[in-house]
Amino acid sequence: MKSSQKTVFAWLILVMMTVALLQTAKVNPLEKKIQFPQFIEAVKQNQVEQVTFKERGRIHGKFKADYESGVNFETVGDTSSEFYTKLLSEHGVTPNYEIDGGNSLAVQLLISWGPMIVLGVLLIFFL
Repeated sequence: MKSSQKTVFAWLILVMMTVALLQTAKVNPLEKKIQFPQFIEAVKQNQVEQVTFKERGRIHGKFKADYESGVNFETVGDTSSEFYTKLLSEHGVTPNYEIDGGNSLAVQLLISWGPMIVLGVLLIFFL
């Protein structure tokens, strides 16, 4: 390869690595961590807009705009109890349910760092 082709290839690899890095970085919206009793009290005061029950008792949701500035929240509690689903229903909130993908650590590392490793090897091989 000519020197100019190597330079163009190196810049192309650098741009691709930057894009891959930005794509793998997940930016979660800010979530306020609250205690479960605070969540129940907010439900009783009709201040909860939406709720999602996740695995292992994790609860994510959003307050109404006029309460806590409508911020997203996260807490941990008993998501299997009919008492809490009934309480939510009585206050006009229907919970959503989500199951996490549950990828192993090795799979997560391969997905997130695989493209970077391949691009690094190509960069070393061609330069």
